[in-house]
Amino acid sequence: MKNLLLHQIYYDESSKRLIDPVFIPLDNCNGPPEWFEFYPILRYLEANVLQDNYWYGFLSPKFSQKTGIEGSQILNLLKKFGEKADVALFSPSWDQLAYFKNPFEQGEFCHPGLLEIAQDFLNTNLIKCNLKSLVTYSSTAVFSNFVVAKGSYWKEWLRLGIMFYEYAERVNLGETIYLDAANKRGPMKTFIQERLPSIIL
Repeated sequence: MKNLLLHQIYYDESSKRLIDPVFIPLDNCNGPPEWFEFYPILRYLEANVLQDNYWYGFLSPKFSQKTGIEGSQILNLLKKFGEKADVALFSPSWDQLAYFKNPFEQGEFCHPGLLEIAQDFLNTNLIKCNLKSLVTYSSTAVFSNFVVAKGSYWKEWLRLGIMFYEYAERVNLGETIYLDAANKRGPMKTFIQERLPSIIL
């Protein structure tokens, strides 16, 4: 499909070898590691003029591992339904999306403090959305930035993404560390940014 620009992000030679041949490699070897996929997506969108009728995607090296979906399956799906929609979601962990009211509530359960910080970001930027009452479903919730969408969606993502990047740097969210049940550590901003699609959708 000429109007499909589907990228897969890599961080080193090891992750580069995982790229599906259908996808376009997107180099993030020199990006800040604590931002994971968010940073290369942001930089790509800032550097390129998006076409409203083009489909764009920015997937992690573990996309197929997490979803069981290959790039060729995405192509076939968009060939069939691409004219009927603007966004396609390929989220893992459907049980988590179904059980909780929204991904932010699920994030609060896994990473205490996430909901308050995310709400403060929205309030600071005058975005009217109450995360405690927000109800999402299969068409408005996704994990891991596993979104393939037309330019109009990504333009809105970029607007929100810039605001969140500036907010995170200003309040030093890189120093806000979570500890989950598996004793894994990481910056809270990573787990807030992957839930931003639900604000847009």
